[in-house]
Amino acid sequence: MNALFQLHARFTATIVVCLYFCISPPASGQAPPVKTTVVQDLSKTFGFCYAQRQSLTQLRQMFPDLEPQIILAEMQWNSAFKEAEAGVEERLKAFGAEQWEDTRLKLIAQFESVLKPQNSKATREMVINFLEAVQQRAKGVLDSPNREMLLASNPKFVKSPELEFATGYTGTFSSKGHAKAKGVELTIRYPLSWRQLEADRPSIVQKWISDGGHGTDIFMVLIRKLPATPTPQELAELFTESYAKEMFDDGGKTLSYTTGRLERLPLGIIHFTQTTKRLDVSVDTRGVFYYLVHEDAFIALQFMCYTPGGPEAKEVRVKQLEPLIKAIVNSLVLPTSYK
Repeated sequence: MNALFQLHARFTATIVVCLYFCISPPASGQAPPVKTTVVQDLSKTFGFCYAQRQSLTQLRQMFPDLEPQIILAEMQWNSAFKEAEAGVEERLKAFGAEQWEDTRLKLIAQFESVLKPQNSKATREMVINFLEAVQQRAKGVLDSPNREMLLASNPKFVKSPELEFATGYTGTFSSKGHAKAKGVELTIRYPLSWRQLEADRPSIVQKWISDGGHGTDIFMVLIRKLPATPTPQELAELFTESYAKEMFDDGGKTLSYTTGRLERLPLGIIHFTQTTKRLDVSVDTRGVFYYLVHEDAFIALQFMCYTPGGPEAKEVRVKQLEPLIKAIVNSLVLPTSYK
């Protein structure tokens, strides 16, 4: 493996340990585990970005003939992720408060003690390979959690989540061959800052969670097989407000129901609230449920928001996400529907 890549991996491990002990709350006031994970992932990304930036600076001095290529790679990275880097550090600062500045200085000192000796071993070929990697990273070809944390921390994408999708930072999921898809083939695009996960329940083919898996927003693809392909009359009954209300009559409330079309098929759109109870825990959600029927399959795209702060906060979040939600739903393709 290229020594420069090994160096970045080493920094990732170092900074995670340092920040975990310097920033994480003491055991007596321990935050929920998900917050510790956010700190770890943000820390990895901070270390990765710092190592890359400093390496570019040092290599420019060591290989002056490669300065144009180094500057170009740096410009491409800055254009894509400079604001996101600042966003990552701001989030770490928010977690660490007054401890962050002191922690940051100590970490930088540790990094510098390793960076220069390591980079001094770089050959011209290694540097060229490294620059090619930086250019690919600028296009979004990044490992997790760096990709998710940078995109989720970009101030523009935080303010307007749909911009991440519109800019092209998307992945494509295909249900072809998936055990839970029940033979249904579909593809759908999703924002790369949302972490893709397998789900436990049998009807959930795939799910995504915002903020690299640490957020309070969830998107799921659900597929259920119907007993048979519905007749025209049965199909019409599936796209009525009364049917929509029945789907959320267990702890839920239908706020609105509208219809549209997607992939040349009728589309149902339900805005809802729901209270889910498990043991002695009760969770309130605000969501949007899109559904259609393809042959004998009921296909649903469900978005749920768990934002804390009551119904008003959840409503604000859903409105902020709505352009992104529509973009994701509109990316759905059913290849077999065109045969």
